[in-house]
Amino acid sequence: MRKIYSIIPKYSMIPLAILVAFHLSLFYLSRLFTDSLKHYDFSIGLDLLIPFIPAFIIIYVLAFAQWGYGIYYLISHGREVCFKFIAATLIGEIICLVIFIAVPTALCGKVVQPEVTGSDVFSKLTSLIYSLDEPNNLFPSLHCFASWMCFRGIFYIEKEKRSKGYMIFSCVFSILVFASTVFVKQHVFVDIIGGVALVEIAILIENLTGAHRIFLALDDKLSSRGGQRKES
Repeated sequence: MRKIYSIIPKYSMIPLAILVAFHLSLFYLSRLFTDSLKHYDFSIGLDLLIPFIPAFIIIYVLAFAQWGYGIYYLISHGREVCFKFIAATLIGEIICLVIFIAVPTALCGKVVQPEVTGSDVFSKLTSLIYSLDEPNNLFPSLHCFASWMCFRGIFYIEKEKRSKGYMIFSCVFSILVFASTVFVKQHVFVDIIGGVALVEIAILIENLTGAHRIFLALDDKLSSRGGQRKES
């Protein structure tokens, strides 16, 4: 366990487990409620002008690595940063779940996923992503939400302790992720706006409510119990 704690701080274990469990439920279980509902098309004229560029699937897939490192980076900067970031992310995903169920969206209008016939690596990877991730429950974009949250979470860290290089990279890469979602025809432009707005709303709610204090109280309680066990 010491090796695990040297990579993933002990205080982050339970909040992270809650976040992962809720995210998987949001992504997969929400479709059980929405599959039989009417889906709406949020495409606009701009989406018809955006070309299909299979090469952007690399950015789309590399977003998972950005999230993984971004989460690691943030939870490693102490309890306060860790709990604020996870609390804000959970708030955003709860709101997202409500939107997914209340207003299901899909590529069901003029913008549809193209038939991928190429034999190059980008086309094959795009076909794989299409088979794994159906183009529904699109607004707000979880891809955009997760990338922007990893960037915005950096601002929870004290200014003198932030890595300017990583901040710039995270911001630029997030913008590339935004672009990838529409260039590979997994989303429409409005979904990007929704993902970014959701991050800002979630952070605002966390700042106003101090929701992260729930995790602080839980960690304090578990720590005190652990101390009692050691003493006994």
